[in-house]
Parts: sequence; structure tokens; C-alpha cells
Amino acid sequence: MEKKKIAIGAISAAVALALILSVVAIVVCVVGKDGKDGRNGEDFNLYAVYQELVAEGEFSGTYAEFVAQYLSPDYTFETGSELGVSINAALTSVVSIEMECNYRVSGNSLFGGGEYAFTSDGSGVIYSLDKENGDAYIITNCHVVYPSSQISYEGATYTASGDPTYKVWLYGQEGLYYDWVSVGGFQQELQIFRSEAYAIECSLVGYVMSEDIAVLKVENSDILKNSLATAVTIGDSDKIAVGDEVFLIGNSLGEGIAASRGIVSVESEIVPISNSEGDETLQIRAIRTDAAASPGNSGGGMFDKSGRLIGILFAGSSDEDSQNMNDVLPVNRVCGIADSILDAAAESGSSVTSVQKAVLGVTVYSSAVTQVYDDETDRLYTHDEVTVSEVSRGSASSGKLQAGDVLVSVTLNGKTVDIDHSWQIGEILWQVRLGDTLSLLVERDGGEVSVELSFDSESYFTSVD
Repeated sequence: MEKKKIAIGAISAAVALALILSVVAIVVCVVGKDGKDGRNGEDFNLYAVYQELVAEGEFSGTYAEFVAQYLSPDYTFETGSELGVSINAALTSVVSIEMECNYRVSGNSLFGGGEYAFTSDGSGVIYSLDKENGDAYIITNCHVVYPSSQISYEGATYTASGDPTYKVWLYGQEGLYYDWVSVGGFQQELQIFRSEAYAIECSLVGYVMSEDIAVLKVENSDILKNSLATAVTIGDSDKIAVGDEVFLIGNSLGEGIAASRGIVSVESEIVPISNSEGDETLQIRAIRTDAAASPGNSGGGMFDKSGRLIGILFAGSSDEDSQNMNDVLPVNRVCGIADSILDAAAESGSSVTSVQKAVLGVTVYSSAVTQVYDDETDRLYTHDEVTVSEVSRGSASSGKLQAGDVLVSVTLNGKTVDIDHSWQIGEILWQVRLGDTLSLLVERDGGEVSVELSFDSESYFTSVD
């Protein structure tokens, strides 16, 4: 029997308590036009020029800054003065994603019995890139790449019968076109399709469902080799403030990569959301923005006005009374989780669904919250005094930290981070590996004490899936 193909535009396996951005109507896909543009020849690779100048020490700014100066040699870059330049530079580091998975149907169905291929759409950002070899790692949401074990549609139950496959498209190469398709054999609907001409096949490196983060891998892609694709420039999500100008780029409505503009609405909030399988409610820390987002934007990037990635979009309100309340996973946390996935996959030699995270072994609380105004930047921040209330026996902190210690800063691999919020500790712990030493500066008995914590035992780590 011929396999039928059903597209679920921007579907998510997770039903995010009315928050997930990924679900739109189910439609039936058929083979259509190839969408090829018939162009040949090599494109001028501006990013390669940028990389060469950086390597030679002749340019030290971001790619967005370089593009601004390239487009106008007399232009002096000022942060935020050319938002359009930053957006255009960031477009080269965002991809649209399509997942396809086979399902078998039982029960009543308009389509009859047999096997069907369901597809869903999402977004991703290029985390690292080897242009010469056509290789890349792409960060996205777990719910973008995770196939539901079962799907209900038109009175029928569809059960997954195979492993999913993944394809990505670079900006401007989706080859989008519309065509009429038959639904149920008796009605016609106009649906949108993607060309296969520039589809880049990729594989799943792994995911952490409880954090809604996944990593895909592209290998030896000629399309990537000959493209203007770039890896994202990583920003610092700890340095954002309410009112900061940001923009989102993602596969809006599953109809191709698009950008929207807004501000940081809330610097940190807890979002209740169902996991990708829909059997557990997660509590995830997020940054809220009013930049418009649509189904299919999940996994796309939120960038600051200079084009630096500061988060991955994962949820938004579907309540008509709550307009443009969209949530983003902070990039500092995202990178730690993505690196953990890459390390775990390299060690196991296969796709992973579980990773190791360091455990500090302390309970902390905010003993005081203050407002801080930065006269130099004219920005208002909040500062938590993070105090230890309990130390677990047998942990990495046992005998080193004690109740009443106020955490001032933490240093890992030569990088020092001031502790302004309790959630920073958890994000830093994603970066700790077996054998690492974590240095903490704490206030104790009216003075400052430096504490060295050695993560030299596997018992100081826990499995997260």
C-alpha cells in the first residue's frame, strides 16, 4: 500500500498547558513541484572574508558589525543603530526544521487503514559550523524533534511505527510554494510545501526532555559548504534588562524564516509546561518577550540588538487575553545543556536522551532582594542575596560551604561570574565536568572566604533526562 503523507504544520508532541507554540492544523501532503530556482554558480562568501580577517587579527567585532562596515565603509558601528543589519546577519544562522515520522492507523479514519508519514515544522539555530566540511550542530527544542508515540485525528489513533527523520533549510532556500491537495478523497485544500532542492538532511545527536533542548547534526552537506550560513554569536543572558530591544527569528507558521521585533518584558519567570510526551509538567525558567511569535517559531533564536543570541524560543501564550507573551530559554543555560548533550553523545557513540549534571549539594534562598541602577547604562536590575541554608552530607560542598554563607561569585575554567540570582548556580553547574574545580567566593562571619570545590567523583553528578 502506498504510504500517505500527512503534514502537521509546526506540531509539538508537548501540549504546553496552552503555551506551546508548535501546533497548527493537520493537513495532507502530496508530492508537488520541486521548487528549484535553476540558478547555478558560487555565491560570494562574506562570512569567509570575516573569518579570515578575524584570524589575522584585523577585525575583532561581531559578524553583524563587520556586515555593517562592509555595506557602508564610512559607517561607524554603534550598538543598536542599525537593527536591520543585525537582523540580516542573524538570518544566516537560523534554520527551519521539518521532522517526519511513520505512523500506523487504527480506528475510523477519513484516510483508511495503513501507514502514514506525519511531518511537523519548527526552527533551530546553528550552534557550531565547519563550512569547509559542510558540518554543523543545530540547537532546537526537544518538542520540535520529538515524535509523539500516538496521534489522534479524525476519530483515528495513529501509533508511531518508525524512527523520525530530519531536514533543515537555510534562510531563503525553503523553496516554498502552494498547491491544491485532496483531503479524505472528496475535498480540496490549498497547502504550503517546501522544495527538496535545498533540503539538508541531519541526524539527532540527543535531547534533554526536562529542559526542552535538543541538538541536531549536519554532516558533509554541499549546500552548507556553498552557502552564506554562519554560526550564531553567543551573548550573555545574565546581562539583559527589562526594556532591552530584541528580535526573534524562526520558522513562523511553518511558512519560512521570518523576523519580529520587541523588548525584554520580564528578565526571569517560571513557566509551567508539559514535556514533549505530555505526561509530566515541567517548571522551566524563562525570559519573557513581547516580540511576536507564531506556531513554528519554537527552537528559533532571540537576539539582542547587536545580533548576539540570548535565548531559544520555546513557548507562548495562546490566551487571546494575553497577547505577545512569549517565553525564551536563556542562552547561558541552553549552551551548558547543549554541550552536555554533545559530550554525552561523543562518549556513547550514539544519540542520547540522558546527560550528567553536576550537583552542588546545597539549598539556597534569597535572603534579600534589592534594586540596582547602573548609571553608565541607565538600566535597572534586581540583585538577590543568595544565602546557603543547608549543605548535604557527602556532597562536593560538604565540609566546604556552611549554612549562612552568602554566595558572591563563582569561577569555573578561568571565567568568573558574579552571583546576582539563585538560578545562576544551576546554570553554571551545567558547565561542570568530571575533574573540574569550582571556586566560590562567599561572605562568612563578616569577611570574604574563597572555597574550592573539586568535582572529582561521579557521585557529585546526577542523570538528567
